[in-house]
Amino acid sequence: MIKVTSFMGPAGFYLRKLLPELTSTMYLGLQSKIRDRRSEDYIRERLAAQEEGPIYPLYVAIETVNRCNGTCAFCPANKYAEKRPYAMMSDELFHKILSEIAEWPDWHGVFSLYVNNEPFIDPRMPELLKESRKALPNALMLLFTNGSLLTDKKMDVIADNVDVCYINNYSEEYRLNPRVRSAYEYVKRNEERFRNVKIVIQKRYSKEVLTSRAGNSPNKPKATTVVSAPCLIPYTDLTVYPGGQVGLCCSDVLETQDFGNCGEDTLLNIYNGAKMKAVRKAMREGRDKLPICRGCDFIDSGIRFRMIDAVSRMDPNDMLA
Repeated sequence: MIKVTSFMGPAGFYLRKLLPELTSTMYLGLQSKIRDRRSEDYIRERLAAQEEGPIYPLYVAIETVNRCNGTCAFCPANKYAEKRPYAMMSDELFHKILSEIAEWPDWHGVFSLYVNNEPFIDPRMPELLKESRKALPNALMLLFTNGSLLTDKKMDVIADNVDVCYINNYSEEYRLNPRVRSAYEYVKRNEERFRNVKIVIQKRYSKEVLTSRAGNSPNKPKATTVVSAPCLIPYTDLTVYPGGQVGLCCSDVLETQDFGNCGEDTLLNIYNGAKMKAVRKAMREGRDKLPICRGCDFIDSGIRFRMIDAVSRMDPNDMLA
């Protein structure tokens, strides 16, 4: 199945283009209202569980290469704003990560080879997707891409190894980019081939204003809307960068938070370590308890709760926007 969406359709797209700061404020206000008692309940349950024994991440995000070819004005990882030295994850480390997760009892969480990068910049990506699917048959395989490097062969790999694929079509106009259009037409011509993967093409305005990304966003370094409510990410995510560093979240693009290196320790030990537990306890009291989160207005309730629902019901359709 493939579908093309855009938040609030053409009107919303051009509203974000003409009134970027206003629409950002409106969007954050709407997202704040979406958050409900579920967030409090989920956080309470996770904190209680981590005191009783090891807990497992709902979402494992692996960045195999720390580069993107996009120019999105809101993203601190765009090719003009990127400040990190180039890094690519070694084959040995990648296989270690897969082997560890494969040993987690009955783990059927969400696994993604994406953090802030364009996955297909890594030339190994088709093979990495195949290896991931083979090693983690019960996981919900999620992929994000800007579509710029897609080919028919890569789409075939996605069909066989991914459950949900989001193609973010970044543009200044309300139309599909050539590579994304080609991918869409290929899927439509081969619908039976793609019957087991859910593909969502999202028309995104490439210069829109989104969130402050913990003060890292090029076009919004400071939050204009104060968000004090706890963020769900410390309770759901495990983020690994190319060198093996386990970070806090995707908003920490400069990797300032270091909870351990999975090349030297196990993912489970790091995820259940004292530093990570302390962050979860502090976050329950609000973002202002953590310096990096104090000025961040990223609101997580939408995609994170879709993940929670998809995992609880083992239904990839719950991941769709």
